[in-house]
Amino acid sequence: MPAELVARADRAGIAAFRCYGSTERPTMSSARFGDPLVKRQFTDGKGAT
Repeated sequence: MPAELVARADRAGIAAFRCYGSTERPTMSSARFGDPLVKRQFTDGKGAT
């Protein structure tokens, strides 16, 4: 997701964030709703357990 789209959503009161998942192996990583804007814009967050 483009960083500017995450920033625009944030300004509109929407907590958008990036995430990543793999079909080859059942793993994923995701930012969280409460993460700072810069983390939601530029990282895929922590691995989900």
